[in-house]
Amino acid sequence: MIERAAKIKRSFLIAAGIFSLAAFCLVWFLSGFSLARSVFAGFMVGLFDNYIMFMGVEKGAGLPFAKAMASMKRNMFKRIVFDALAIFAALKAGISILPLFIAYIILHLVCLIFIAITAWREDQKLTQDAERSEKSVGKQNN
Repeated sequence: MIERAAKIKRSFLIAAGIFSLAAFCLVWFLSGFSLARSVFAGFMVGLFDNYIMFMGVEKGAGLPFAKAMASMKRNMFKRIVFDALAIFAALKAGISILPLFIAYIILHLVCLIFIAITAWREDQKLTQDAERSEKSVGKQNN
């Protein structure tokens, strides 16, 4: 399961990075560099936040329930601290916060959709494997 989570993490981060770069270029083309810089910062904060989340999932996957919960709480604390520091740094750098938040939320929605599609594909694969095994057992019994 940990290997599967690592594979999902890699493929999502690559897809999200490409999506972020394409959105940055589109916003830059349509409205200029100032807004694009804010959007890009939001995507990067969201991308790193998702990376921290996936790392926490990998760490907690092989642990007993109580230790996994403690690990999840530490991971949530890391995410909150990182997000707060990123927002503070953006304010100090003069980056608009509203586009940053919108891009951050969009990237997290993309993450949820990606995870839902991945889970659906995995479910379809398991269903097909179960049907194949039932057919092979049925043929052996006849």
